[in-house]
Amino acid sequence: MLITTNARVECICCPSGRQASVAAPFDGAVRAILIGLQKEFGSDLLGVLVTGSIITPHVHVNSDVDIFAIIAQEKRQRRLFQLPSTSFVPPVLPTSPSSPTATATTATTATTATTATTATPQAAQAQTQIKVQCEVFVNPASRMLEELNNTEDPTVQAWRLGHVLYESNPLNLDAPASLHLNPTSFLRARAIETYKSGKPTCDTWSQFKIDSKRYFLMDGLLDAWDAIEIGDAASGSIMLSVCLSNALDVLYESRGWWSVKPKKRLLDLKENAALLDLVADSTLVVVEGGDKRKDAKKALQLSRRIARDDLELVERYKSLKSLIDLVVEPLGGGLDEWVTEWEATATKE
Repeated sequence: MLITTNARVECICCPSGRQASVAAPFDGAVRAILIGLQKEFGSDLLGVLVTGSIITPHVHVNSDVDIFAIIAQEKRQRRLFQLPSTSFVPPVLPTSPSSPTATATTATTATTATTATTATPQAAQAQTQIKVQCEVFVNPASRMLEELNNTEDPTVQAWRLGHVLYESNPLNLDAPASLHLNPTSFLRARAIETYKSGKPTCDTWSQFKIDSKRYFLMDGLLDAWDAIEIGDAASGSIMLSVCLSNALDVLYESRGWWSVKPKKRLLDLKENAALLDLVADSTLVVVEGGDKRKDAKKALQLSRRIARDDLELVERYKSLKSLIDLVVEPLGGGLDEWVTEWEATATKE
């Protein structure tokens, strides 16, 4: 299967009639990259997966293109580049009138919009993006499998949410994919399976790791209060943001939740049914130490309050303290004293 300049960019991993398509007009950029990869690697290009917001309802004019290429070579490379509109039909998406990037449409823009999408009056008023940021991750299948087996969050999330655009060998949807014959489909299935299996919780942590997490959260809380108490609003605000980020890191890791990008955390906490892989009726999942959905809901409420710049720093600090109390509860609560085990410092000869 070769991608041509007129090929529709849709996945081959879903049943016929339900294939996921790359959101127009980003399909032009993806098509250009696919053609380039096939020219570069030839028969060594085993498969291609596309992931990110361009295959979701959250696609935006500033979305970028994220692609994983599987090759039959024992080397890897990460590529970041800006694809100019001369290489494909540029994205033309509606822009809010209040957006600072909204501009008057020229005759050229209107022509491009007609080419990129179905011609409508709205398209003629849309913003044209003349470049799209693209990232391509080139790897052998063995390296991707290693990252999935190590439950590396970014890799698992990217692959489980992604869709297969290309396999060098035809894919039989009625049979399990093979790592050697259909590596891209196999890796996607493995990512979905890994995600559903979940991650270890703080119950598996060493005592040193537990105490370390508690210590650094409590220490950050003290630093935030120090700045607020002396009237250093700028430093206090910075510390609140840093502590919020650190607290959410520990919350996700300690509860065994798969991490997401910081900009998606509030949405992720809000949609915790997906985060916790709940069944369709949102039945509560009760685990030792409390209800996970309740933790996510409370963390969302507190995080929003901490991030509000229209509140007094003291009020935001109180919410931060409540969030950290929530996070460290299954770890043993706050840490007033801490004595580590002795470590030998003598150099071995």
